[in-house]
Amino acid sequence: MWCTSEECGEVIAGAWCTDHRGSKQIILAQKLKKCREALKVWSRKRFGNNLEKIKELKSQLVFVQSKPFSNEIFLQEKAIKEELEITLLREEMYQHQRSRLNWIRYGDKNTSFFHATVTQRRQRNQLSKIRDSRGQWLTEEKEINGHLQDYFSSLFKASGSRDFNRVLRVVDNCITDEMNGLLTRMVSDPEIKEAAFQLGDLKAPGPNGFNGLFYQQFWDTVGLDVSKAVKEFFNDGSLLKDFNSTNLVLIPKVQFPESLSQLRPISLCNFCLKIITKVLANRLKRILKPVISPNQSAFVPGRMIQDSILVAHEAFHFLNRKKEGKESFMAVKLDFNKAYDRVEWAFLEAVMKKMGFADQWVTWVMECVSSVNFTVMANGEAKTNVCPEGGLRQGDPLSPYLFLLVKDVLSKLIQAGIDGEDLAGMRINRNCPTLSHIFFADDAILFLKAELKECCVIKGVLEEYGKASGQLINFEKSGVFFSSNMNDFDKQLCCDFLGVNLLKGDSKYLGLPSFWGRSKAEAYTFLVEKAMGKMQGWKNKLISLGGKETLIKSVVQGIPTYAMACFLLPKKLCDKLNALTRNFWWKGNPEDRGICWASWESLGKAKEDASRGSRASWAWLSLLHGRNLLFKGLRWQVQDGKNIDFWNDAWIPSLPNFKISMAKSVNSEINLVADVIDRSGQWDISKMGREIPQKVVDAILKIPLPHVKRPDHLVWHFNSSGIYTVNLVTISLTKRFWRVKEKSPNRLSN
Repeated sequence: MWCTSEECGEVIAGAWCTDHRGSKQIILAQKLKKCREALKVWSRKRFGNNLEKIKELKSQLVFVQSKPFSNEIFLQEKAIKEELEITLLREEMYQHQRSRLNWIRYGDKNTSFFHATVTQRRQRNQLSKIRDSRGQWLTEEKEINGHLQDYFSSLFKASGSRDFNRVLRVVDNCITDEMNGLLTRMVSDPEIKEAAFQLGDLKAPGPNGFNGLFYQQFWDTVGLDVSKAVKEFFNDGSLLKDFNSTNLVLIPKVQFPESLSQLRPISLCNFCLKIITKVLANRLKRILKPVISPNQSAFVPGRMIQDSILVAHEAFHFLNRKKEGKESFMAVKLDFNKAYDRVEWAFLEAVMKKMGFADQWVTWVMECVSSVNFTVMANGEAKTNVCPEGGLRQGDPLSPYLFLLVKDVLSKLIQAGIDGEDLAGMRINRNCPTLSHIFFADDAILFLKAELKECCVIKGVLEEYGKASGQLINFEKSGVFFSSNMNDFDKQLCCDFLGVNLLKGDSKYLGLPSFWGRSKAEAYTFLVEKAMGKMQGWKNKLISLGGKETLIKSVVQGIPTYAMACFLLPKKLCDKLNALTRNFWWKGNPEDRGICWASWESLGKAKEDASRGSRASWAWLSLLHGRNLLFKGLRWQVQDGKNIDFWNDAWIPSLPNFKISMAKSVNSEINLVADVIDRSGQWDISKMGREIPQKVVDAILKIPLPHVKRPDHLVWHFNSSGIYTVNLVTISLTKRFWRVKEKSPNRLSN
C-alpha cells in the first residue's frame, strides 16, 4: 500500500542517507531500524485509518450530492469520488496483503473477501488450548507458553557427540575442485541482486518487518548497503546475530489440532538473511545432479516429482498383479517425524566434509544454520525464545538442498546393501534395473524381497541412519504393501517385525492414489471434494465477479493439473468438475443449479484415444496418450553422436520435424551421427558432401559440437534450457486445439 505513494521513496531515501558506524552488517541493521521508524511516523500522518477515512468521504459525498447542481458542486463531487476510489483501493491492497492469497490480486473490489479470509485464518490459527505430553488440556496462557518452551527446546536439542564413521563409510568424496571453485568464488553485485529478486515480494516478513517488496521496489536506494553487508559475510564468514533472528509461526496440519505435533513450525527469516542463503542455494543446486543419487527426485535440476509418482505407480501395479511365483516382494512407505527439525548439525557438517566440500563453504553454511535463534509466535504474539541445537528451518531457501545431502546418506546405505547382496530389491521384469527405493525430499518408499532377512537388514540400516542423523520414523503413519502372491501369515510376520501396518487401499503417495481399482473416477473423488471445498467456503459469497473468474481459472481448474501431469482423467470425472464449475459461476454454489445465460461449450477435445492393453497400467496408458505431442517437441542434443540415428532420429533444429526428409541409400556408410564427426571433434564435410543435399549439410553445420564429449541426450526444443515443463506444453496445446470465440475483459466488477 505504501508503494502507491511517491512520498514513500522520499521517506526511505531520507532515512537511509544517515551516517552510521560499525561493520557493514551493523550499518545495514541500523539503517533498516531508522527506516522502519520513519515509515511508521509517515504512515500514520499520510494514511491514518483507511476505514475511518472511507466513512468520512462517503459522508462528504452524500452531503455534496444533496445540494443543488452547479459546476462547483460537480467538481467537488468528482474530487471526493476520486479520493474515495483511491482510499478504497488502498484498503483493498492492505487486506489483500494480510490475506496471503497468491491466486488473486487486488483491483476487483474484493476487500470484503480479503478481510473475511484474514478473519478465518486468524480463527484457524488461534491457539487457545493444547494438550501436553501427558494428554492434559492446557488453557492458561502461562501453561501454554511453558509447554511451547519445553516442546521446541526438546525438538531442536542435539543428541550429543556421536561417531559417524560407520554411517559415512558409504559417502564418497565427490565434490571436485571445479565444483568447489563454483561454490566459493567471490560474490558479485549482480549475483546478490538476482538472489534478492528471486525471492517472493509479499511473503511474510521476518522480525525486522521488511518483506521482499521493500528491497525490490527500492533497490536503487538500499541495494548498495545490502550488497556490502552480504559481501562482508562471504569475506569473513560471520553473521550478525540480529540478521539470523527468526520468528517461528505455527501452522495447523489438521483442522482441529490438539497437540503441538499437529502444528507445522514455519520459519520467518529476515529478508537480508534469505538473500545470503539464496545465493548459497543458487550455487549449490547447480552441482546437485551429479552428486545426489538418482533415486532422489526433489529439488534437483532436471528431475521432477512426476518421476517418483510414475515409478511408484508402476511398482505398485506390479505388486498388485503379481499373483504367482516363489518370490514375494513388498513396498515399505516411510514417514519421517519432523524430518527437517531433527537434522543433527554435527552430522550435516560431517557429511559435507566427507563429500569434499571446501572448508570455506562448510563455514558459510554452518554459520547460517547454527547461529539462529527462534522467537515462537502464537496468536500474533511472541510467546517464548528458543536457542536451537539442531534442525533446518522450513522457510530458509537453503534448507531443502542441505536436507538432500543428509537424506542421500540413507540412499547410499541402501544401495550399499544392494551392492553387497544383503538386500535384493525388486525387479519388475528381466530388462528392468533393480528398484530398491525412491525418495522425494523426506517422502520415501523402499522395495524389498518380502522375507524376514531383508526386513532385519533394512531395519538395521534405518536405525543406524537415524542414530547418526537424528531422523525418527513415525511408524503409525508408515505402512507396507505386499505382492498378491504372499499369504496373510507371512505378511503379518513382516509387519510385526518392522512395526508398521498394512497400507490401505485409499493411501496416497505425493498426493495421488497409490492403487487403482476398477473405477478410475472413484479413485479421483478427492479432486472433486477438493474443488468443492474451494468453491463452497462461505467467504466466497463476498467475492466479486472478477474474483470468481480468477478463482475458477487459477484455483479450481488448477486442482486437477497436478494429477493430469501423470494420468489421464476419466471423462466422467471431467464432466463432474465441469458441472461444479458451471454451477458455481452462474449460482455461486457448486451444488446448486443456476440459470445458464450462455452455453458452456467445450473448448478442446482429446486428439485420439490411447492404445489399450489388458495388462497395461493406468500410468502407462496416460503416457501413451501424450506421446505423439511429446515427439513433436523432443529432439536429440548432439554430444558424441553415438546414440543418434542419422537418418531416422530428430536431431537437426533448423529442419522441419528436426529430421532429414530423405531415405538412406543402399551404399551409404553413414548410420549414426558419430559417423560424420571426425577425430578432432568437428563435422566431417567430406563424408556428408557425397550423398547429403547442401541444404541439409548447411543445417548440420549450424549445430555446435561440444569440446568435452558426453552421451547424447533428449531436450525439449521449445525451451531454451531444453527442459520440458507442463506450462510450455499447455501453451502449445492452447495454440493448437483451443479456439477462443469471445474475449472477455480481464477485470470485472459488480
